[in-house]
Formats: sequence, C-alpha cells, structure tokens
Amino acid sequence: MRSPAWNPEVQFWTGHGVAVLEVNYGGSSGHGRHYRERLRGNWGITDRDDCICMADAVAAEGLCDPGQMFIAGNSAGGLTVLNALRQTGRFRGGLCRWAVTDLARLATLTHRFERGYLDFLVGDPVAHASLYAHRSPALNADEITTPVLLVQGDADQIVPVSQATAMADAMIANGGHAELHVYPGEGHGLRNAANVRSAASSELAFVRGMLRR
Repeated sequence: MRSPAWNPEVQFWTGHGVAVLEVNYGGSSGHGRHYRERLRGNWGITDRDDCICMADAVAAEGLCDPGQMFIAGNSAGGLTVLNALRQTGRFRGGLCRWAVTDLARLATLTHRFERGYLDFLVGDPVAHASLYAHRSPALNADEITTPVLLVQGDADQIVPVSQATAMADAMIANGGHAELHVYPGEGHGLRNAANVRSAASSELAFVRGMLRR
C-alpha cells in the first residue's frame, strides 16, 4: 500500500520534473477485505488493469502528456509493469526493479515464508498451469516491444537474478529493447547507498533518453 507520507523515491523524480502517480491497485491493504480480495486468483490481471485505468484517467483529465508516461514497479509491481506493456502502447517505457517475471518458477523457488502464496493469487500451480504461463511476462516476451530497464541484485533469494536475465534475454531475442543492471551482493531490494544512487541515475538517464527520441 502506498500512502501520502513523504517518500524519497517520489521526491527524487519530482525533483527532476517528473510527476508521480502511485496506484493502490486491487489487492492493496488498507481499503478493506473486499478490496484486498479483488486480487484473489487475478494477480497479473487486476493490478495491470487498474494501473492502465489510472493512466488513462489522468491523461483524459489533461494532467499529463499521454505520450510521455512511464510505468515503474518493484517485485510484484515489476510483474504489473511488464504485463501492462504487453500489446499496449500506453507507456513510453518501463522500469522494473527485482521484478517477478515467471510465476511458475517463483512458486517453485520462492522462500519458505511465501511458499503457497501463489495458490491464493493465481491458483494451484499444476491445475492452473496455463494461467501461470499466460500471466508470466518471460514466457510472452514477444508481446513486449516497449523499452524496459531492469534492476536486480545477484543475491536475491525471493526473485532470483535468473528471472531478470531470462526476461532481458527473451526480450532482446524477440527484437525488443531491454537494459539489465545487476548489483553484486544485493538481495530483494537495494540497500547499499552507492547502488541506490547508481540505479536511480540509470533510471533517470533511461527516461531522459527515451523522451529525447
């Protein structure tokens, strides 16, 4: 859940002239049980659709240039980013940080604390194998033609670096544009201050480069 509290990440972008819209899509906490359970069985669908809906809404209100929007997300939010870019032209680019790209691999490799969580979010991995495949960006990389920058730690035990590598390789193999920045010793999220600065600078350069095209 995102709140109106001060956020240094948001401050970084607004400080460089980039407006930020934070979406508490269906499944987010703090809005009641019914809202949280909108995501039950719909991970990869509800989150994607809610973010696209919000992007369309702010564009329709004239609050942004519809041709200059980017979408960004961390972990599960990275899955949302990649699925939102599939077969849509709404966004100029995507920023994915330690993103989930393959749901079946996540169900198999994720840490003990979240093992079985995907049964709630998608369904039984065996009985609903086709859903897992359909909602996994790495298995549908040919549908993503929008440029993407991926940030990943090589010691991530929740979303292994192999997921980011496979995603980038698949996009490039299909003629897409993917930049992968891997940070040694980092886990699920960047902790080292130098790495945080480096990733932020890389993302800003990526956005500026895309806007100059």
